[in-house]
Amino acid sequence: MPIQFRKNPFSRQALKNDDLLSGKKHIECLKNIRRIFNYSNYQDNCKSIIIRGDRGTGKTSLLKIIQADSKKYNLIPISLYLTETNSNSTVNFLHSLYNSLFIVCKENKILLDEINNAEISVVRSEISDKTDLWVFEFINKLIEYKISPNNTCNILAEDIVNDLKLIVHQHRRQKNSFGENAKLAFFIDEAHLVFSNKEVLNIIRHLIQEEIGIVFILACHYPCNDKLLYQVFDRVERAFTVYNVGYFD
Repeated sequence: MPIQFRKNPFSRQALKNDDLLSGKKHIECLKNIRRIFNYSNYQDNCKSIIIRGDRGTGKTSLLKIIQADSKKYNLIPISLYLTETNSNSTVNFLHSLYNSLFIVCKENKILLDEINNAEISVVRSEISDKTDLWVFEFINKLIEYKISPNNTCNILAEDIVNDLKLIVHQHRRQKNSFGENAKLAFFIDEAHLVFSNKEVLNIIRHLIQEEIGIVFILACHYPCNDKLLYQVFDRVERAFTVYNVGYFD
């Protein structure tokens, strides 16, 4: 007779809702983040957040749980998981971020023609002749870089600010769907991978300081080399509310 094994009730996969979330500090962290989101529900901006801890301490679970109910708080979630490949340069990081952003925009029927034109142009590595659809400054510079990769891709923080300001504005125009206080929320896992990239950190700082309706929720390993993070932001606590999580108690 074959041996019958019981199904293992435990999983190493990240949680997607808080039914199985345990640990007093994790539950308290979740409550505090939801309180921040709720407070900013009817405001134009929201405080950004860093969740940090050792591997296996539940950072990704918290990130996914928060993301799952973020729409309740007038947030439009954009998910990005960083790897060595998509975080090894500013161009690669932004290209991945825009890919994730464009997926959400298409789901929400925002700037469909402009995004379609941008994606085709990137694939073909050629500037489109539809000049009225050249609305994304980063995409234009990305295409120029793909055409002439030996040249430096001169990305300015203002380019990204202008692009995302346009996308936020287009979402807010659809008041019946998103509301006049809708905000883009970037949920970035393994965020420590860009903590050594001053250019990326400066772009994130500009997006937060400009107060255009952009929120970052970053999950990162701790300890990690975050010296540059503190240099770029001067006082990290001004831009982020920081939560340290440990192993479940």
